[in-house]
Amino acid sequence: MLIAHRGFGQNRLIDFEKALKICLGVEFDIRLTKDKQIIIFHDSNFARFEAPEHFVKNLTYSEILELPFLKKHPEDIPPLLLETFLDKCVPYYQIMNVEIKAEKYDLEDFKIFHDALHKLRQHTKAEIIVSSFNKDVLWWITSLDHDAFKRGYLIASWLELDRELFNHFDYIHPYFESVIKKVNYGHYLGLNKPMMVWTFNYESEIKHVQSIYPPSLIHGYISNRLLKI
Repeated sequence: MLIAHRGFGQNRLIDFEKALKICLGVEFDIRLTKDKQIIIFHDSNFARFEAPEHFVKNLTYSEILELPFLKKHPEDIPPLLLETFLDKCVPYYQIMNVEIKAEKYDLEDFKIFHDALHKLRQHTKAEIIVSSFNKDVLWWITSLDHDAFKRGYLIASWLELDRELFNHFDYIHPYFESVIKKVNYGHYLGLNKPMMVWTFNYESEIKHVQSIYPPSLIHGYISNRLLKI
């Protein structure tokens, strides 16, 4: 399936709602605010919102809403996972890939993620894949109920893969450029686990991957745009 990377946009509610009209698979990123709210947002700080000195983890959600840029551009407000995205989008997607961004999390934080993911599970029959680049988060993901959630191991380079850890995962999520390197063909084929490859911009890139790997090894194409597969 084609997976809408950040809703074919920047993790905004309007992106997810527009993507739903043409694509039933979505990828998005989550982070914790200072007051432990889960927001859907990619970056660690608000440089995109003309406030690079402010970091997500250091602001409450109320303080985020008061950023001057967001006061002028309310459509860019990072949606809350449970209070906004849950009601507007969760029941309608068939696949949701939830990437937990790299931060230093404690047991309380992981409990918040755990409870939120289970709340999502209660509101959808979709396949929910939980993924991360961060080794500590990846180990935590292995503790999730395997009947309720699938596990995705994100890597930008083949050299990042921890084979012992990967044995506990359902999918490998490799970067497109890593997948098409000839030196890596045998590695990915040898894993014999389906891939969720990121991130595509052109149909020619998808065709390139399809020319190398059998269909059974590609579970999803995470794309920035609506492409034919």
